[in-house]
Amino acid sequence: MIALLLEHGGVATDDYTPHPWTLPEILSGAVIDGLRFFDFRGYHELNREHGRS
Repeated sequence: MIALLLEHGGVATDDYTPHPWTLPEILSGAVIDGLRFFDFRGYHELNREHGRS
C-alpha cells in the first residue's frame, strides 16, 4: 500500500525513526541509524541493548 501512495513522490514516516523514508529506501531495505522502515523489532532490540548498563 505504501508503494502506491509514494509511487509519484513524497515520503513516509514511521514511529521508530525521525527519518523521512522514500520509496526506493523502503523497497531496498535501506538501514538508517540501525533500522529499516517500520522496524519495530529492530527498534525494541536497539532500545533493550541501550537500556542495559
